Amino acid sequence: MGKERVYRGYVEEGLALRRTRPWRRTTAVHREQRQPATARHDSWSRAVVADQLADGRRCRAWPLIDIVTREWLAIEVGQSLGGQDVVAALQRLRFARGLAQWISCDHGPECVSAAMALGAYPHAVCLDCSRRGTPTDTATIDSFSGRLREECLHVQWVASLEDAQQTVEAFRWDYDEHRPHRALAGLSPRDYAQRVTMTAADSPS
Repeated sequence: MGKERVYRGYVEEGLALRRTRPWRRTTAVHREQRQPATARHDSWSRAVVADQLADGRRCRAWPLIDIVTREWLAIEVGQSLGGQDVVAALQRLRFARGLAQWISCDHGPECVSAAMALGAYPHAVCLDCSRRGTPTDTATIDSFSGRLREECLHVQWVASLEDAQQTVEAFRWDYDEHRPHRALAGLSPRDYAQRVTMTAADSPS
């Protein structure tokens, strides 16, 4: 029996069964109600910012921030950033400070890759991909990415990837150490992170 005859009978009988899970390259689960992040390392968010070097070559930056403390945790710069690059950065953070419970991201190829899934799930890290057409899911990282473009990438003339890495690293250090933030009661991300850590240590378990 050919597939056309089977499909015709399938349609005539009204057997329009929907998939219980979306068909994607990445492992998918049923979306649950998103819980607001209340503690440090509860949720991180990442995005990709595109720019170009002085000679016209493409340059991409990959910032990662903490939703609660607004700390800029890591930055990767390269011409093309894949899932292996993201996993390598997460591994360095895992040994330095641990990993978050949730990582909010978009549907970029480096996020839905098999390498990203294999690097996150063994450490109980949930990848929370944004819903299509819902920009509020990544509002925090989108706001930060705009500031990174306006205050760093668009005002600096970088000649190489190494120069770009040093430039954004200097901007990251200044942002974490000295930039007051209205959402953090006028404190810098680093000062606010220290306050959150001290408060959590003093609170009874």
